[in-house]
Amino acid sequence: MASANPLTQVLSVLGETIAAVPYEPFGYYHLPEGTLPVFGDSEKYRQAMAPFSPTAAAQFAALEARLLEIYAPLKAIPTLALRADWQLLPLLWQRYPGAIAKLLPTLPDLGRSMGDLVAQYVSDPWLKRLLDLECFLLSGMTCEATVAPEMAFMFGERANSVIDYPIGGSGAIVDALIRGLRRWGGVLKLGAHVDKF
Repeated sequence: MASANPLTQVLSVLGETIAAVPYEPFGYYHLPEGTLPVFGDSEKYRQAMAPFSPTAAAQFAALEARLLEIYAPLKAIPTLALRADWQLLPLLWQRYPGAIAKLLPTLPDLGRSMGDLVAQYVSDPWLKRLLDLECFLLSGMTCEATVAPEMAFMFGERANSVIDYPIGGSGAIVDALIRGLRRWGGVLKLGAHVDKF
């Protein structure tokens, strides 16, 4: 499955890969009630919620299902294809007609906040606090101030991607980008004067 991660897409275009070590859980939330492991595997994540709240897992599953419906057609459009001019829509219709067709039923949700979706699917107070935390970690804002597609991407990537750490850390990512630049005839100059860009 192709990743929606822009860095992964750039590395793929450059023909570069990075050795990485997968890990699960990929983190922990230290909450007043205890420590919650954060799993990419949705079933494991819901099971980890059960001791905190008896209704959280089922409500989380319903919300996640809706977010994944929003995520699926968005993921089919590579981030590298997006642009900020009037040619975006004709380009998307031409290159990704299937994704656009699947996106149409989700259009009302694209402008909604995560808070709107939470209000529709979640009544459990503990889960509402957890979702506010997840929104804050992603956007720096609560559910009400975070756009739903942003969280749909987070939920989708968490559920459908391998969470891993690059061997060599962020330096390995920089090295891969430089290798790709050079492979395609680019030259990296540090401390060089730039007349225009």
